[in-house]
Amino acid sequence: MDLFVDICQGSQFILPNGQSVDTAGIYSTTYNSITNCDSIIHVHLNLLASALSTLTDTLSIDQDYLLPDGIIVTQPGIYTCNLTTSSGCDSIVEVTLYPPALSTGVVNFSNSDLISLSPIPVQNELFVNSKIQDELVVKVMSITGKLILTHSKVSGIFSIPMSDLPAGVYIVSVFNKTEIVCRKLIEKM
Repeated sequence: MDLFVDICQGSQFILPNGQSVDTAGIYSTTYNSITNCDSIIHVHLNLLASALSTLTDTLSIDQDYLLPDGIIVTQPGIYTCNLTTSSGCDSIVEVTLYPPALSTGVVNFSNSDLISLSPIPVQNELFVNSKIQDELVVKVMSITGKLILTHSKVSGIFSIPMSDLPAGVYIVSVFNKTEIVCRKLIEKM
């Protein structure tokens, strides 16, 4: 007899002989009867992969954002949504939300004293000093919101080379899951 079984990656399946397995394959179990008429069960085990996807979006001014898991957020940041696929396996969606495009002045969200940017205006390097002991994402965007460069998973004090960028106005967003600082910078006058 053939038995076809799908399980989610990371799960285990108990074979008819009581053995626990977590690897795809064909497993055979033989049952001996007293009349010497043996029965064999072939378990065809298939692993279904967990899904991982990323989504990047920009918040609208004064608008809530509905994440894939149904949670409503109002702040920029990185959000992890745990969902279940149609096959019953885990599906993880990482959503990165950027602040609305900024047009004037300096805008600070949350605790701006935890993250500082210097010098302003920038010449060749932008220095970021973070008092947040967490992984940060730094995005440099044009004034129209076009992404120019990204530095991810950095913390503490670090610099971002900007000498290759032409003179102009740029927006720098520094954020983690709970804090965000956005600044309008002037690169090389």
